[in-house]
Order: sequence, then C-alpha cells, then structure tokens
Amino acid sequence: MGLPRRNSKSFRRYLALTAAMIFLQVSVSRGATTQTLSPLPWTKAVLHAKKLFLSATTTIEISQVARCQILPQLWNLPGGHTARLPGAAADVIRTSTSMPFGRSERTTTWIDATSGAVLQTEKLNTGSKMYWKLRRFGAGGYFEWRRAPATIQEERRSHHHWSKRSSRWHPWNPRPPAGAIVTSSYALLALLSKAHLDRPNTHLTILIPSHGRLVELSFVPGTLRKVATGFTIQRGSHSRTVRGTVTAREVDGSARWLGGGRNRGPAETGFMGMRGPLAILLQTGSAVPLRVTGTAKGIGRLVVRLKTVTLPSGDHAPVPQPR
Repeated sequence: MGLPRRNSKSFRRYLALTAAMIFLQVSVSRGATTQTLSPLPWTKAVLHAKKLFLSATTTIEISQVARCQILPQLWNLPGGHTARLPGAAADVIRTSTSMPFGRSERTTTWIDATSGAVLQTEKLNTGSKMYWKLRRFGAGGYFEWRRAPATIQEERRSHHHWSKRSSRWHPWNPRPPAGAIVTSSYALLALLSKAHLDRPNTHLTILIPSHGRLVELSFVPGTLRKVATGFTIQRGSHSRTVRGTVTAREVDGSARWLGGGRNRGPAETGFMGMRGPLAILLQTGSAVPLRVTGTAKGIGRLVVRLKTVTLPSGDHAPVPQPR
C-alpha cells in the first residue's frame, strides 16, 4: 500500500503519527539508559577523611542477593501502605563509619539491583548520640521505627532493649515526579559506579530523603584528569598497592531541594555530612571512586580519599593501572 497524497488530510495524519512514534521511541530509549544499572565493579571500599585534628573512616561493603533471599529481610508496612519490592535481585550495602569523639555509625541499605530504588535502610548510631532506626519504603513515602536508650543503664545494652521508642509514616511532600528513583545516600558511591559515570555521555539523577524532604542529586561526567594517588587493591587472596598517576573522570554533582527550599540552606547530600555541590573522581575503566570533595557543615571543605578497594574475583573486573 502506497503513501497518501502529499496535500491530503490522510497525509497530514500520517506525518503526525510518524512524528509521534519517533518521539515515543526516543523518549523510551532515553528513559531506559538512565535507569538501567550495571553490576557493581567493586565489592568493598575503605575511604578516609581528615581535617586538622579530626578524621573519619568509612568502610562500604556490597553484595548482590536474589529476590527469594531478600524478601525475609524486609519488614512489612503497617497501615495498608504498599511496600516496595525488589526485582530479580537486590544490592545489600553495609557501611561502618568511625567518627571523632568516639562516635560510630553502622548502616545497612537494601536497593533494587537494576534501578537503584531504595527498599529499606537500617542505621545504628553509638557514642554521644545513640539511636537506632529502620525505614521501610513504600509508594508514597516511608515508615520509620526508631529507638533510643532512656537511661544510662540502657546505653550499655543492645538497641533491642532500648525503651524510648516511636514509629510513624512519613509521606513524600512534595511527591516525586513519575519515574523518579528515590534511593539512599548510603548507596551514592555504588550507584555512581554502577551507572559508569567514568564514561562520557552518561548521567545519573536520583532523589534521597533528608530531614523529611526529598533532595534531587544530579551527576554528569566532566573532563579527564591525571590524578596522583595511592591505594591498595585486593582481589581474592592477592593484594597490591597502586602508587603514581591514574586517569580519572571528574564527575560534577549538584543538589537541590525538591519543590524549592530557599529558606532551608544548601541541600544535603547525606554523604559524610556534605551539602551542596560535590566533585567525585572515578578511575576510568573500573569506575572505582578515588576521591570525593564537598563542603561539610561546621567543617568546611572536606576531601574523602580511597584507601583500599576490593574487586570481584572474576576476570571481568578491570584493575586500575597507574600511568
């Protein structure tokens, strides 16, 4: 069957339909490229920050778990709220941070392995401010269970025995746009590597909860740089130290309060207390995070550097090489 005559109504409808189909195909392909994440190219990272006489060390460990094994770990949502569920697999991200003045923090974050959407987070703070909280995420917000010690005697016991308790539902306000990915700040470095922002023509936009609001974080790859660095690579039972200059991609990150927030100050990223713009260096090829630079409240400019990275034992994982 031939095309309609050029000046007929049928021909104009044909052009409109063709344009709509092309637009739809472009929109779908763009959406797919921004939301599909690769397997994580590293499984453990130790990072260190130092400012004058203050220092902090964070260890991030990540494993991928099948859906059938993850479901028993996820809490049920009360009140008829619809809980988020993983696809075929989930990434479990565990962090352990030692901070100044005897403070420490341990977290576990469950995210969908393909989209990066957060399913559940758990956090335990000890030291000067002790508390435990668990957040289970749903379609319209999250439910939070929180515990803290009521007495000095309780501070010496496990958080399971803390008696100062509260729980409530936190709805999103404003609601995130359709298709937006709400995740956790504790998954930030993992998501940057899984999205391979060490490559050009990529980008990542995510939402994270902060103080009852949502913060939009946008990351785009910038220029390539030669970076002097020193860190240890572990793979299986072998380890070696990289010292010298490596090629890294500088990734520019911006943060803004969703729905505006001119009276709230700079939007918080949730990573090591940083707020506002971030600059991340990812080693090209491996997407290993070498350095994170930002501004922390009460501290000022803060630089977090990689000390140790563990790569998968398979041959598919590229090894950072000094140049």
